[in-house]
Amino acid sequence: MNLPIFILEDHKYVTDSYIRALQSISVEAEMIISYSLNDAYTKISSATLNGLQLAILDYSMPACKLNNLRSGEDIAKIIRTKFPEAKIIFVSALLSNLELESLLKNVNPEGIVEKPDMDYGDLCLILAKILAGDVFYSAGIHKTLQENQGKLLFMDAINLKIIELLSQGVATKNLPNYLPISLSGIHKRKAKIKALLHIDSGSDELLLKEARKQGFI
Repeated sequence: MNLPIFILEDHKYVTDSYIRALQSISVEAEMIISYSLNDAYTKISSATLNGLQLAILDYSMPACKLNNLRSGEDIAKIIRTKFPEAKIIFVSALLSNLELESLLKNVNPEGIVEKPDMDYGDLCLILAKILAGDVFYSAGIHKTLQENQGKLLFMDAINLKIIELLSQGVATKNLPNYLPISLSGIHKRKAKIKALLHIDSGSDELLLKEARKQGFI
């Protein structure tokens, strides 16, 4: 018996297209569908769910404060822990550098596809490849990785988290409450981030403006 397939997407017509694509490549499996992060958390965490063969996830979903869920990545991390053999593909809108880097480091999905890169025929082929054991990144994802390879290598998890927290309004003096690093270490990293973004000096607002311009947030 085939293991279930899980779909997280907040638009029903999109989930229907995924199901039709899977049927067109002769995949027979129970489809577990969630239209919100909270519902996804409940279904993935259920003791009655004993396995998954594939998860198709949208990255950009309305946040859920109840379980501190901010995006499809949070659901993917739960799936990686509970069902390490499951294949994960993200099919989403355009991803920022920060979002892409976080996905690669924290989930390492078998597929990442930006919706503008794909039509229905492509979707069928991509799903078939991933279910067969291949890894697939769409053209836009490959281009982003190539263009930003040096930046993303420098922007390790802590530097990316600093940018993310600043964008959420966390003051520099409070960053050590969120990160395993001292305040002096925070200031040193911020100086390096500004150098990478070609900012000689300036406020956090300028840093965030340039980070947005270069796609890190």
